[in-house]
Amino acid sequence: MIEALELLPPPPGEPDPALARIYAAHAAYGGAYPFLQFWRQALSGRLSALISRLDGAITIWADRPDCEELVAFLRAVGAGAVFSAFDLAQELGFSVQMQLQAYQFQTAGDSRKPPVQFSYEALYKILRSGKDSFALPPFESWYPDVCHRFRHGALAAAMREKTAAAVAVTGQAGALLTGIATRPQLRGRGYGRAVFDRLCEEIAPQPLLLCANAEAAGFYRALGARPAGSFALSQIDT
Repeated sequence: MIEALELLPPPPGEPDPALARIYAAHAAYGGAYPFLQFWRQALSGRLSALISRLDGAITIWADRPDCEELVAFLRAVGAGAVFSAFDLAQELGFSVQMQLQAYQFQTAGDSRKPPVQFSYEALYKILRSGKDSFALPPFESWYPDVCHRFRHGALAAAMREKTAAAVAVTGQAGALLTGIATRPQLRGRGYGRAVFDRLCEEIAPQPLLLCANAEAAGFYRALGARPAGSFALSQIDT
């Protein structure tokens, strides 16, 4: 049975990018906004799936779900783009558009350091200069969301002025890296690693999760990443 939620249960299982994304959205907005919905699927009293939809984008975490019911539900709500574990996307028959490797980092912080200070405009410009820009939307739609999350303690950022920046959304299920970039003319000098380490200090002791394509995987492995499964951006035929 799938039912709507306003409050989420404690995070189930080990942290992963789908859970981090769902719980970070709830930490920022709760369950009272029309552009964000949450659902759960329960089988015999056991939580088998959590689903969120933020501005039309679906995220699914699942543990032995009723796949037939999930697909019927997603079609009924008009789901298009879906983020989930790769194996789940295949099991549900989704059309996988991109496969990504997930990584997890254990973080450590230094409480003596002051909070990171940054300008949203400068942060955006650096992130926009990245190779893939983490699919950044236009500033006019990016700024209200990032500003809201930061005010509600659901976003962390690190920035070295005019060189590199990193951003992660945060919640009960860990932090999820949503952007990291070094200006093209300054790459290869350690600035990316420096802001990444500072971001880890900001979110400690939460684990930091991220998804990367094959081109970026070497950078994260060099930072000490532990593989955390394979994830997918998919489409569901409605």
